Amino acid sequence: MEQKTVYVHMFGDLTLSSGEVIINETENRSRKIWLLTAYLIYNRERVVPQEELIHLLGGEENTNASGALDRKSTRLNSS
Repeated sequence: MEQKTVYVHMFGDLTLSSGEVIINETENRSRKIWLLTAYLIYNRERVVPQEELIHLLGGEENTNASGALDRKSTRLNSS
């Protein structure tokens, strides 16, 4: 399987590009999903605990914060 290079631009708007494909947060995507993406890319050298991600997404007030995080990560994987 051929490996492709993915370029990540995190100054200003988050933009991911590979070859001719460019996606950015100005497209019809959830702001929290992009925040999650940027945070995971920035912290790619370490394991980020679930509690930290829930806090990042403002999940303290959500009674099912773990489920909300799961749904956002599923949407992130399908983007």
